[in-house]
Amino acid sequence: MSSASNQQNAAPAAEHCQRLPVGDTWQDQARPEGRFEVTGNTLTMGIEILARDEVRESAEGSRGEEVAAVLEGEFEIDAAGEHYRLATGEAILIPPHEARRFACRSARGVLYRAAVATAGASNANDEEAAQ
Repeated sequence: MSSASNQQNAAPAAEHCQRLPVGDTWQDQARPEGRFEVTGNTLTMGIEILARDEVRESAEGSRGEEVAAVLEGEFEIDAAGEHYRLATGEAILIPPHEARRFACRSARGVLYRAAVATAGASNANDEEAAQ
């Protein structure tokens, strides 16, 4: 038996990658707010759908370096003692260990976020607060 046929009969290898099973569902305007998230050993990434004035925030020291991109809508972002207003297509890179706050300022907003874990801290589940 050739090595090629052995490979064809072998059991499928375990997956090493994790998918964020969102597809284009985040683009559905009727979809309510929600979070799609996947967490690895050192990185958390996700897509969050927020309504007007909905807020996500993380305390100082609770998250590592983070990139956040606005996929839809408009957000006010406070991070590292600075204030930004970002719209669809814009992104921000936030240094590690800095407090951060994302406030949706449009009827509907969608954020893509990816953050590196910090030692002794979890990236999962930012505090949610309506303001």
